[in-house]
Amino acid sequence: MDFLISVLRMDEDQAARRIVKQYLQYPVESYYEWETHIFFDDAFVRKSSNDNDPNLNPYVMDLLDTVPEAASEVHKTKVRIKPPEIFPTPYGGRLVWTLPGKTKMIAHLKDKAKIRAKKRWSQVMYMYYLLGHRLMENDDFSPEEVKERSRNTYIMALDGDIDFQPDAVHLLVQCMKRNPSLGAACGRIHPV
Repeated sequence: MDFLISVLRMDEDQAARRIVKQYLQYPVESYYEWETHIFFDDAFVRKSSNDNDPNLNPYVMDLLDTVPEAASEVHKTKVRIKPPEIFPTPYGGRLVWTLPGKTKMIAHLKDKAKIRAKKRWSQVMYMYYLLGHRLMENDDFSPEEVKERSRNTYIMALDGDIDFQPDAVHLLVQCMKRNPSLGAACGRIHPV
């Protein structure tokens, strides 16, 4: 729940900055675009090895149940979030939510019958998906735009039991912008 609350705080913060920039036409130096990607290894449960109609595992079901609850917690009122769009993929499936602030939250559901279910493979997947597929192979961007976007794209990889604030993310990005050779930042993670 802490992770989802953190994601929804970022959604709220990004929406506020977008609204100021878009509607008030005020230059927002710290404007950013935010997307959340969650990767589930072994996201499906099968009754047998040849089961072609698997069910979602309990962790994915918990995510589905918890998203509206976390949104209501952040916004301090009952929030209705549309169910996610469901997309089949070569690796399993993808659930895509549009959060209240209009940012996307994407859950990648890996099916071990279709793709390896290991942590390093998840890292390869998200690096390729975010940097290769979404950035480099996007025909909507000119080569200059790809270069500019790649300079301003950051990946924050976290475990699901982490809590973070928008101000902390802004400070981290500022550090990375000041020092272009900084490729990673790591801090101690204490269970919450």
